[in-house]
Amino acid sequence: MRNEQEAEDIATFERIADLKFTNFADRLYNNETVKTNELVEKYSNEGIASAGKYVNKVSDLVLTKFRTIEAMFEEIYIRPFESTPEKVTKTLETWLRSKASAVVDQQVAASQGQTRFLSFKFQPVPQQRLTSRLVQLRDEGQSMHQRLNHSITALILTAEQHGKSRERERLLEDSTTPDVVPILEAKEGIQAMGTQQGSPEGLAIFISHSSEDQPIAAALTELLKNALGLAPEAIRCTSVDGHRLSVGAKTDERLKHELLNSRSFIALLTEHSLNSTWVLFELGARWGADRHLAPVFAAGLTADQLRGPLPGISGLSCDSDNQIHQLVNDIAEVLGVEARKPHFYSNYVSALMRASQKP
Repeated sequence: MRNEQEAEDIATFERIADLKFTNFADRLYNNETVKTNELVEKYSNEGIASAGKYVNKVSDLVLTKFRTIEAMFEEIYIRPFESTPEKVTKTLETWLRSKASAVVDQQVAASQGQTRFLSFKFQPVPQQRLTSRLVQLRDEGQSMHQRLNHSITALILTAEQHGKSRERERLLEDSTTPDVVPILEAKEGIQAMGTQQGSPEGLAIFISHSSEDQPIAAALTELLKNALGLAPEAIRCTSVDGHRLSVGAKTDERLKHELLNSRSFIALLTEHSLNSTWVLFELGARWGADRHLAPVFAAGLTADQLRGPLPGISGLSCDSDNQIHQLVNDIAEVLGVEARKPHFYSNYVSALMRASQKP
């Protein structure tokens, strides 16, 4: 009965939201038609050699308007739920993501149609130029869809946090509930591995990397910290703020202890790290200790570029969405913790893939 009511509420909201969005979309390119007619007069004076220039001009007009769709979608479909987090459910999340995909696809097609229509006013139309502008709209739509998914994820996370806060308040008000804080921490999945900064005994993950790959290492650290719910001190990544050695620590002694005793060891492998004497030393030490070692390829490096014993160890790539998700689950299994739901950390996956792109 509750599910039926929720579906009915979403359907009602969708009808109203669709009317608002359609009213916006139907008038989106009205001014661009007027501006194009003005450009046609200039084009007639310059001649057919300038057709490409004017196709670019009208394409820019359409692209500028197309980019306003993202903000309007957020205002009409997402923001109304920010004030009612109790209504944000898995069903709503599924509907929002599906709606974002459908709306973006529809508006990409509409913007491409508008670009063709306006461009045909400048004959003969330079087809190669027009095609490249249509592809640009398609790519812009894909980026917009990804950003909207991130906005939806933010909505879900905010709602989840609101729910946890309400539960915490309820339990704290209930004087008959014993050991309230430990119960809450367990329910919220807080993995407090290592309560003291730099404590080797509490180190969950050691990330071996070249300092030249700091942006990739930072993105990987953020992903693992958020996907696994780890405390900052549970991850050692010496070039990333918040995960460096504590001030005054004996560097060689501490690093040697940690790289041998951390529960998980990730080797961030790039051309830079393969040329780093220190990284190769860390890899050799860990391999000789016969403990968990996870090769992670980035910046275009592949397994066939490895030498020594590493090719015999299965690795994963930062260039693959699926392999990054597998990495999260594999490390969670090694640590004996439960990874959070993928939508919680999808933006960190995207950030890692961007950081890993070879310049």
